[in-house]
Amino acid sequence: MKVNVPEIVKMDPWLIPVAEDIKLRHRRFVNRLSCIEEIAGNISKFANAYKFFGFNYSAQKRGWFYREWAPNALQLWLAGDFNQWDPYAHPLTRIQNGVWELFLDDKTYKNTFVHGSKLKTYVQTHETIRARIPAYIRRVIQDEITKDYTGQLWIDKYDWENDNFVPDLEKKLFIYECHVGMAQEKPAVGSYTEFTRNILPKIKGLGYNAIQLMAIQEHPYYGSFGYHVANFFAPSSRFG
Repeated sequence: MKVNVPEIVKMDPWLIPVAEDIKLRHRRFVNRLSCIEEIAGNISKFANAYKFFGFNYSAQKRGWFYREWAPNALQLWLAGDFNQWDPYAHPLTRIQNGVWELFLDDKTYKNTFVHGSKLKTYVQTHETIRARIPAYIRRVIQDEITKDYTGQLWIDKYDWENDNFVPDLEKKLFIYECHVGMAQEKPAVGSYTEFTRNILPKIKGLGYNAIQLMAIQEHPYYGSFGYHVANFFAPSSRFG
């Protein structure tokens, strides 16, 4: 009988004891990828879903669209400081394929729905109504007193440099795995600014040409080392 041995196990005999676990994980990956491709078309479209879902400004319509995918929900509402946290003042409308939508026009909300606005979504199911952070929100903050997490409208005006950057494909990747908050020598959570100023030059000086940032997506429990991801499209605000 032919034994199906993963290529990575052939390359590294130390993995033989966990070969079955590796095959199980690979099957799960293939199944999940198939589901994503069936729903979104391909992995690239799925990864760029934040351009449709979440909060996106329409210059043509002159206002903000907010969309969520919640096929099993009975109703969704948007609440925040822009409407004095009234949980039922702004209901979303189900449009198609489990997508819910709300439009906030500039004429009405230009001075209230602004950069930094705090937001939550109320979701009604058959059992209850609960407050949730919008899934595709791009910034999440924690209240220092209550420790409660809240989504925040974030209008990123950062001008990215090196837009035409092309990596040297002839050079092999030399990857340094790092953590923004834990990279500093001080006994405290480091910031993006400190990491850029103090750590990146050292990594480059050691000859690395790529970094793998750990725990960069928002996660409520810092001790999870970032594995308890809460918002995939929000870089963690605890670093700045």
